[in-house]
Amino acid sequence: MPCSSRAGRKTVVSRAVLTVSGIRADGYREILFGVRIGDTESFATWDETFRWLRSRGLKGTMFIISDDYGGLREAAARYFQGAMATPGASDATFSVNAAPVTAPR
Repeated sequence: MPCSSRAGRKTVVSRAVLTVSGIRADGYREILFGVRIGDTESFATWDETFRWLRSRGLKGTMFIISDDYGGLREAAARYFQGAMATPGASDATFSVNAAPVTAPR
């Protein structure tokens, strides 16, 4: 989702707001991280996001449901081989075992 933010005192720039949610095996949906701001919705931004999720223990991804944002499908294919990509949501939603990522505090 695009948004505008200030870069300095006078400049307003367009940024990308990323949200990723997961659906656990028991059917509950969880936000895998709150909001992540990127310069664009490019391969590099999604690549960094997916690398971070994998480092936190995200695994067992079966489906990726998303709009066809630039670079998202390419980055998803790199980190989630075998997951079925399906168009249709305004954010990236993963059908995964989200428990290791969203453990209680």
